[in-house]
Amino acid sequence: MPAVKLEWYKKFGPLYGVFNKTEPILTVAKPELIKTILVKDFHLFTDRRTRPAAHHVLDKNLFHSRGEDWKRYRSIMSPTFTSGKMRKMYPMIRECLNEFLDVLDVSAANGADINLKDMHGNFTMDVIA
Repeated sequence: MPAVKLEWYKKFGPLYGVFNKTEPILTVAKPELIKTILVKDFHLFTDRRTRPAAHHVLDKNLFHSRGEDWKRYRSIMSPTFTSGKMRKMYPMIRECLNEFLDVLDVSAANGADINLKDMHGNFTMDVIA
């Protein structure tokens, strides 16, 4: 599928729409517009196309929800990610990243195989914890 989207990007440019049966799909590949959608006007884009989760319980989150559920989850989550709180979290996240990079450097220096999926999972858990 990515090869098709690349072809369409080359043919139609950074902003184009297609239909998947009766569902309209807008593809945006223009950095300034993506930033506007994901930051400034994020509240206007509540129904994004996502893959269904493997279990219905896993669908109950900000990324998989739509409409009123999405708005409710977002109103709960938004206060956690204010710029002030993110600035306070940055040193802890940076420390986790430095540890991640140290492990990566040691593994690379020793010529060891690296399981990036596990490493990213560990990094994510360190940041969340």
